[in-house]
Amino acid sequence: PALPTLNVVDQELPGNPKGIYVSPDNTKVFMVGTGGDAVYRYDIPEKYAGRLDKATWTGITTSFTALDSEPTGIFMKTDGLKMYISGDAANAIHEFDLSVAWDVSTAVYSQSFDVSTDITDPQEVRFSPDGVYMFVLGYSNAYLCKYKLSTPWDVSTAVREDNVRFNGGNTGRISFSHPTGFDFSADGKTLVICDGRQYFDNCGYWIIKLLKPYSL
Repeated sequence: PALPTLNVVDQELPGNPKGIYVSPDNTKVFMVGTGGDAVYRYDIPEKYAGRLDKATWTGITTSFTALDSEPTGIFMKTDGLKMYISGDAANAIHEFDLSVAWDVSTAVYSQSFDVSTDITDPQEVRFSPDGVYMFVLGYSNAYLCKYKLSTPWDVSTAVREDNVRFNGGNTGRISFSHPTGFDFSADGKTLVICDGRQYFDNCGYWIIKLLKPYSL
């Protein structure tokens, strides 16, 4: 049977949707795209929580063209009051404050964290549930970097703690060159990487078991 899908063509043309985030209760979906340099919110009825094919466009959106012309990934704080965007053009992670939880139209720019010394072409950003650790994935150098935040959820306090390289570097077992997305399982013990390399061989997903939650 076909997998449930969410059609976003009315908001972003094919090839432009880049990142996706689903709220912890599985009733809100956020998509970021490079066509409008914006993030869009879709809602799922509670009885269908987690079903992408039941999501509907809410009309709730916000654009950040002036800040970064190539948004590639999105993450939301667990209470819905902060939003983080990975930006390819600026090589940075952008932090926003929301005055209304989960309503991205109320997002106000707060600050950015430059990742250019570690990451080339950031594609996705994720946080540990407590906001202490931030993870950023690089497309061109195939790096996944882990940062520790001395103040949870405040990207200006981030310091790189660890990294793993997927293009024949320090993994020793896994090798691919153009990762485009990643996420952790709810318990942080499983890492899923999407390999979107420019060639057709080895495209797909890698599932990696971690020795400790959110450890690289």
